[in-house]
Amino acid sequence: MGCCGENRSHLRSQYDRFKRGEPVMRESCRECACKHIAQARVLLLEKDKGYPAHYWFAMGHLAEAEDELVKDFPEETALVRAERLNLQKNRDYEMPFADLINAICGEIG
Repeated sequence: MGCCGENRSHLRSQYDRFKRGEPVMRESCRECACKHIAQARVLLLEKDKGYPAHYWFAMGHLAEAEDELVKDFPEETALVRAERLNLQKNRDYEMPFADLINAICGEIG
């Protein structure tokens, strides 16, 4: 999944730090987190259509959404994590995707 493009200016400095063996943390991006959350919704719909492995793909996208937020947005990270854990405890949990996206990226058009 491509980035929104806003963080591309940091890629060179991140690469240089990586090559020196320094820790590298991705830049936070709310829009990228919302794209991962939306993709998780699509995958969960596919799970319900007979593709049970898509559950794990959705969980991966939710974890990626957390990673997109963790550096600069701890409250939003906690929201995504709480919802992911609810889904982990109950695979039939109805996640409030629109509410979650609104909390992270603002009102949906």
